[in-house]
Amino acid sequence: FLIYSMPDRIGKKYFLLLVFFFLTFILESNFSNNPTIHNSTAFSINYFVLLFLCVTYFYKIFNNPSDLNLMREPVFWIVIGVLSNCMICLPMNIFLVFFKNIPKTMILKNILNSIFPFGYTLMYLCFVKSFLCSKNQ
Repeated sequence: FLIYSMPDRIGKKYFLLLVFFFLTFILESNFSNNPTIHNSTAFSINYFVLLFLCVTYFYKIFNNPSDLNLMREPVFWIVIGVLSNCMICLPMNIFLVFFKNIPKTMILKNILNSIFPFGYTLMYLCFVKSFLCSKNQ
């Protein structure tokens, strides 16, 4: 969605950034010591790339005044969903190493483990809103 909204020269750079994003995730996932354990490094790198792309989209939108109603634009809701998920889950991925030492019976660990599903739920709700905006147009 971001590639098509940028000029050709910039779009190719974002495409290469997305390719790097997926290759990093695949390499980190395949070369980790235990593939069943959540690899926080790979997810953190991916969240940083997504966060950069979302901020770039907002920079473009807010620097180019237009008569678009952003509340009715599907791309706006997709970017809001991805950005909110990154902002919620990125700090958890960064500090996940420290949270592994908390005993499993602690209520704090249960609360911390419920943050990831909340971030994804919020993102999927924004995707639904985006779909509804596209149906109304």
